Amino acid sequence: MRKTFKGLSAILMTSVLAVSASAAAMTASASTLTIKNATVEQEDKSTHLYNAYAVMTGTLASDGKTLSNLEWGDGVNSDAFVAALKSFDNTTFGTLATTGESATNVAAKLKNYSNVEGLAKVFNTSGILVASKANALTKHADGKYGSDDIANGWYIVTDSIATNAKTPNDDTGITNVRSANLLQIVGNTQVEPKYSVPSLEKKIIEGSDEVDANQANIGDIITYQIKVPVPDMTGYNKYFYIVEDNLSKGLNYNNNSVSISYGGSSTPLTLDSDGAGGSETGDYYVNTSAYNETTGTKIEIVFENFLTKFKSVDAGTDIIITYTATLNDNAVITNAGNPNNAKLHYSNDPNHNYNGKSSSNPDEPSDTDVMGETPNDVVKTYTTAIKIKKVDQDGNPLKGATFTLTADNLNKVIVSAGTTFTEAADGTYWKLKNGSYTSVAPDTATLSAAAKAEYENDGKKYKKVETAQTSTAATTSGTTKTIVGTVDDSGILTFTGLGAGTYTLEETGVPDGYNKAQDVSFTLGNSPAPTLTAPNWTNTNTNFTTEDNMYAISIQNNKGIELPTTGGVGTTIFYIIGGLMISGALVLLIVKKRMSIKEK
Repeated sequence: MRKTFKGLSAILMTSVLAVSASAAAMTASASTLTIKNATVEQEDKSTHLYNAYAVMTGTLASDGKTLSNLEWGDGVNSDAFVAALKSFDNTTFGTLATTGESATNVAAKLKNYSNVEGLAKVFNTSGILVASKANALTKHADGKYGSDDIANGWYIVTDSIATNAKTPNDDTGITNVRSANLLQIVGNTQVEPKYSVPSLEKKIIEGSDEVDANQANIGDIITYQIKVPVPDMTGYNKYFYIVEDNLSKGLNYNNNSVSISYGGSSTPLTLDSDGAGGSETGDYYVNTSAYNETTGTKIEIVFENFLTKFKSVDAGTDIIITYTATLNDNAVITNAGNPNNAKLHYSNDPNHNYNGKSSSNPDEPSDTDVMGETPNDVVKTYTTAIKIKKVDQDGNPLKGATFTLTADNLNKVIVSAGTTFTEAADGTYWKLKNGSYTSVAPDTATLSAAAKAEYENDGKKYKKVETAQTSTAATTSGTTKTIVGTVDDSGILTFTGLGAGTYTLEETGVPDGYNKAQDVSFTLGNSPAPTLTAPNWTNTNTNFTTEDNMYAISIQNNKGIELPTTGGVGTTIFYIIGGLMISGALVLLIVKKRMSIKEK
């Protein structure tokens, strides 16, 4: 595309400036100019504002390309144009008159001038183009822009857009882009501006799959991939290409994990060792903000000297960026998931003279550099939790149980025992006989006698204490990993931060006087795949219910059977027999005494 533009521009310049007084003039005094939008990979939905300004007009010869009888067109201020030429290239244009120079003399200087792209930029100088004399090229039903009645001559065709190029784009897909100024001779001419609309695609890599959403455990390392194309950079003096990536609070960027390649090459680009830019010792550097528990982390991947590096690479060639992040303790289990979004900042006006922030930071744009943005591309990682409610055979809360969660994919889990109740004179809770607590005082007038009978009659008050969540690393045992937690005074225990996988829940600490509960096995979230709007969790164990974006299960302990202390029917029988023997002995003693008295 770049070579085509150069060739077209050179031909047009030669044709425009080959002034021939002997050429036979055409009788037609007007022609048509049509601009066909370029074919690009991503649809250009911007509303372009093409304007044609007459630089020089004349008589078009029968060959359809030679102009004679040149005069200044009304679209430019000729003195300002000549001044800009002298400033741009004093060696070539320095001898031109400061004021009143003829169009013919300027044309002679411009003939076969090689720096066509630079010349097109000269027209961006303030005061050259006369806005009131712009020939607006209207958009036709076929998508082309043009004018059917335009004077024969040499025109500069500018391209702007209906919205401010620095306004961030939304998710409608509108991407602001401009083409380079065109130097064009008119003669029923159709041209195609040279530009491409940059795009960005972000994915999560799961094995060999590229997905928009996945499920993970806290502590899992997630691999991200970003694809951006090499753009058409026709007309640019410098090109900024910066990928901005925003990780939510549930994700930690893994330092030095970025790798970049392009065109299928196995050799990655080189990271700038000083990470500051300006020295141009590498191909890119990474700016990283400090992690924030509210906003997360922002990283910027800044390409160094991008125009020079990719000038000879075919437009549309994919640049592939990969990096990793770790799901952390701040991960949420809501349907919102833990998002990561990226967008591309790029130069989008080839007629602008790009400078950069400073000589020490030339690869990032200044506030005056005109930039465009792609829409955000979002991917998400979901995680979930299980909530255990420990009860006795009557359904009452049962404290004191310890559970061990086992799986081969555990890394870290947030273990939360919920609440505990401690005795306190200023407490606002009372204990019930079933082991639970209530904030309703036992002497409340509205309570029935039956309700009051449910209270422990010790008069003690209790204070509710929220137990802090603890981030617990898994313990490896053979090929499996385990996490241990104990239920609170309400019989509640939560394991948060579980991804797709198969788990076993075992009661390894049983309340005194109760029998151990059976083990619980379950498999989470293997299919269907999650989406950007829902985690699509599945659970193979039907004993779980869904509660507050987690899985809840009630696990019951039964009291043990009260066995006699010596076996059989116990010691009671011996008491009875002993009592009977003593009674019998007394009776026998009395009878014996009476018989002795009678014998006397």
